Amino acid sequence: MNPKKRRKEKRARQRRRRFLQLGPIDVSKGLGHVPGGPEVSFGPFLNVPIELIHPAGFCCPLCREPVKRFGLQTPIVPRIMIHSCKCGPSIVTWEDERSPTIKTWPLNIEFARKADAGVVIFNGGKDTPAGFQGIN
Repeated sequence: MNPKKRRKEKRARQRRRRFLQLGPIDVSKGLGHVPGGPEVSFGPFLNVPIELIHPAGFCCPLCREPVKRFGLQTPIVPRIMIHSCKCGPSIVTWEDERSPTIKTWPLNIEFARKADAGVVIFNGGKDTPAGFQGIN
């Protein structure tokens, strides 16, 4: 077997292990039940209805898998968009802010990996509340 390919597969296994250690969040309680739809895991979330997951329009340059997005209504902000692929952390933006693109995706993923974060939330230049603690 090619040594480069073996190293890539080893790194991919390590990423998957780190990804699974995040402790998935069950979102089915907050969403209510979408009738008749199967549920899958998406990024760090469990039980996301398949009807709510849509393609983001580009593939991740790191893992070559399609990036998908999932919109979630929260009481804090009107709507957040969660972008995720198979290779690791999820990127969260407000719906009215700029979404990740194929150019910014690798930079965002590397930033999340360096910070050892499972989810990175970009706040689009809004003031951070005084009680905010941490990066993830």
